[in-house]
Amino acid sequence: MKNNNQDVFEAEKYKRPIFVQNLKKGDFIICQSPASTWICIVSHIEDGKVHYFINYNYRAKLLRQNDWFLADYAKRKATEEEKEALQQVLDKEHLVWIDPLNKIVNLNALSFVPESITLLKPTGLKKSDKHIGVCTADNLKVMYGAADTYGLFYNDPRLLERVDCLLIPCNYNELESGDTAFRTKYKPSEFIIGSNDIRNYVKIQKQGYTYINGESLIKCYDTDYHWFKVTMG
Repeated sequence: MKNNNQDVFEAEKYKRPIFVQNLKKGDFIICQSPASTWICIVSHIEDGKVHYFINYNYRAKLLRQNDWFLADYAKRKATEEEKEALQQVLDKEHLVWIDPLNKIVNLNALSFVPESITLLKPTGLKKSDKHIGVCTADNLKVMYGAADTYGLFYNDPRLLERVDCLLIPCNYNELESGDTAFRTKYKPSEFIIGSNDIRNYVKIQKQGYTYINGESLIKCYDTDYHWFKVTMG
């Protein structure tokens, strides 16, 4: 499982000064050189260089991926408005930043969970992927799970509502306790084999995961699958 503590960078460890304190993977930061200003999403820091997932140069109106710049060009963390502006730039390129996975994804390559699979969330709750529940085939019960607990609960339509979700490719070790995920033994292509099978939708736990099999829940530890994170669309 992912340990977020490993993603925090300490400025004093690096040869060049880092002006943005408590910088971590996935942070949006504003950077400035003598010639230009840009916004980027941080990947990691190594040898006085900030490596990034995505970088948008304001002056050149240029979008770049997976490169680096000198750490002393990092000035401050981006505001919410600046983050939203970057996402609008990504939208034009059919790209989206998936924050829980720290990943840039091409929208043209995404797949939706089919309508035959019923996923629910608490009524009125804003986007929160860890609150996605998986319904049994008869839609009478819903599977929820967290780090150490899981169970089947009655589906009360007064409390739960259907939610449309996407399948985001990922590695198993990128998933966290409480996440909902999809697994398949088949290499993903334009058509994701098994996406109509309720048994392939699981709730991730601290150790292993659970899935629905008929009217029962099965605990499993086999991670030798192709994995997708289920996220609200």
